[in-house]
Amino acid sequence: MGVASVTRWLKGPEPKPSRNKPATKLDMDALASDVRDNPDAYQYERAQPFWCACSGNQLCSALSGR
Repeated sequence: MGVASVTRWLKGPEPKPSRNKPATKLDMDALASDVRDNPDAYQYERAQPFWCACSGNQLCSALSGR
């Protein structure tokens, strides 16, 4: 067990509360309407109108609701 881990646990063992932050990079209403209009589109097809990479995390996390 590392010394840094023990020091962190002694300072504050409780997990930090999650941040409630609105989406800043994607228009969630436009994404919802795109999902509603094209329910069987692939991720790379869905990413094209939003100018983001389908391998990027922002579209994947927006689609999963995180």
